[in-house]
Amino acid sequence: MINITQLNAEDIRSIVNLKGKEKGFQVTNLVINDTLNFSGTLNGILNGKVTGDVGIKGIKDEKLILQVFDLKLSSFGIFKANTSLIMKAISKLAKEHEVEVEGNKFLVQVDKIKEEMKMLETIIEDIYIENNHLNIVGENLNDYLMG
Repeated sequence: MINITQLNAEDIRSIVNLKGKEKGFQVTNLVINDTLNFSGTLNGILNGKVTGDVGIKGIKDEKLILQVFDLKLSSFGIFKANTSLIMKAISKLAKEHEVEVEGNKFLVQVDKIKEEMKMLETIIEDIYIENNHLNIVGENLNDYLMG
């Protein structure tokens, strides 16, 4: 049965931090408006505090389209890198994980998301932001996202 699961900012922050911990990424603050506006920390190839906006453009051809806006990395409050430098580094890492990169857009195979999240029994039809929530449309979502 098709249903919609809504995630609030805290839900998303928890999920990202659970997966990001092993990669050296932690979200400390997340606000959902038209985009996912976040701040956090990076430890690894790039180190420092990171802020930015990620837009959810939906799913097309079995790929989740994410658009990155206004990404900044700072260290101890001093500006360290701008969006284009960070995007180059992130693009390289993304390609290593089979994520397609088109400018500031990342195209992630839905099957890869399901595999990473151990959600193999789900069907994800759409993902969008509405009313300050991330909405995921599909089947068998509640067992994975809310349970």
